[in-house]
Amino acid sequence: MTSAALRAELPLPVVQIDAGWSRAMGDWLEPGARFPGGIEPVAARIKALGLTPGIWVAPFAVESTSRLAAEHPDWMVKDDAGTPLAWDVEWAQPKVSWHGLDGTHPEARRRLIETFAALRKMGFTYFKLDFLFMGCLRGIRAAPGTRAEAYRAGLRAIREGAGADAYLLGCTAPYPQSVGLVNGIRTSHDVFTGGDSIKHFGTVSAETHHRFWAHRVLWNADPDVMLARDVAGASPGTPRAVCLSAALSGGALFSGDPLADLTEDRLALLREMLAVSRPAPALPLDLFEREQPRLLAQALGRGRFRLGLFNHEHVARVVPLELDRLGLARARVSILAEGKASRPVTVNRRYLPPAVPAHGALLILVERV
Repeated sequence: MTSAALRAELPLPVVQIDAGWSRAMGDWLEPGARFPGGIEPVAARIKALGLTPGIWVAPFAVESTSRLAAEHPDWMVKDDAGTPLAWDVEWAQPKVSWHGLDGTHPEARRRLIETFAALRKMGFTYFKLDFLFMGCLRGIRAAPGTRAEAYRAGLRAIREGAGADAYLLGCTAPYPQSVGLVNGIRTSHDVFTGGDSIKHFGTVSAETHHRFWAHRVLWNADPDVMLARDVAGASPGTPRAVCLSAALSGGALFSGDPLADLTEDRLALLREMLAVSRPAPALPLDLFEREQPRLLAQALGRGRFRLGLFNHEHVARVVPLELDRLGLARARVSILAEGKASRPVTVNRRYLPPAVPAHGALLILVERV
């Protein structure tokens, strides 16, 4: 399938370059080995396709091997001895240490303004800001004040450089201290395809839906990417559960798949989830009953609901729905799949759906009778 056909079928307007594009974290305007010609031509190509260029930046994380760390150690948060604090990143290969950029240092703030202004000039208007906690390290800074004040001073510099109309997504960010300065917040850990994927996907879903109340109030939710492809170690039903959980969050929807490599049935899954998504978040009906909610309800108005029924166990199981959770005594229920609805059944008080696959999900439509 051509890129034009994919764009027509999948309304995903932002193309975001992720980590690994710069020479080092901190040296953001120096191209890395993956983009020897720089990223400006990539942004231009994205814009030429009618899409929005996005870029990943970790603005407060400075690699110890970077030019910035070598030339401006005074811009870093320091220990009591005046040495830049170093955080050893154990999961990085090769191993590396990061310093925290001091948001109270005027020259550091100027560098943030200049960096994001330059990226904006290249054409980027969507900024995924990662590892923001590095702006809140406990240590000695150039100016007195709290860590929160230092962090927010740095964020304000980023906003000044990126522009008032830029979209700033905060990841691994201190939530309360970010309010008012970012547009979106990553509401969970990253979706990833290594380790115990099954356990991880359940945790990511729970984290996002526990925070439903903040979406469109304090920030726009970002539940991380939909993964429609099969993942090693995961159940066959997991891709549908991961995508449906993201779609019902009400938040931003990104695909983490190589779209051109997806089979037609997986492209259909993404199309279906994009159609399901609404600005308002689904409500976890069993929020206080279990760690990982199984019932997510999306109100459609006039006594109509779409519900995600999730099974976080290793075997298929029935996830019953008590209609009084929706304020209903009698309802017509149908199963939604591939954009189509099954023949509806009318039920009183309780609905027993087909068994939900292990670590999978069902989407149903409930209508008041």
